Amino acid sequence: MTIFESPADYFLEQGELADAIQALRHELQSRTPPSGQWLELALLLCLQDYEQHCQEIRNLHALSEPEQRRSGLWNYVGGVMAIKEHQYPDAIACFRQCTRQNPAECSYWAALGEALYLDCQYEQALACVQNGLEIDDENEQCRNLRTSVLLALGRQ
Repeated sequence: MTIFESPADYFLEQGELADAIQALRHELQSRTPPSGQWLELALLLCLQDYEQHCQEIRNLHALSEPEQRRSGLWNYVGGVMAIKEHQYPDAIACFRQCTRQNPAECSYWAALGEALYLDCQYEQALACVQNGLEIDDENEQCRNLRTSVLLALGRQ
């Protein structure tokens, strides 16, 4: 039997993103949360419906601890937000910081590759995808992105 630390964890395990967000909001309102929960809520909101929750994500960022704002996950959230706003240079900067902080995280390389691809920097995007595939050669995001980049470069 799995023991969950909170109702939000249970809902996440069940794939119920909206219920997880609601449970986490309730936890945040009922007590002073550990700073990690602010980040967790921002990530969930970012995944669920960015347009609807954009200001709430920014507010959570402002409420988080300064050292946490420099974390890889906040940089990742910032990169996702920048992509959704078509601010590709900002997204690239955020994801580069992620890869500097944790170069062994395949998803960070994939995200950086995607931002570079969207900014039409195909050679650099390909290099990032290759880095990601060296970490996890089965990563579907990297594999799909590699195909797109190679097509953009006319190498497919």
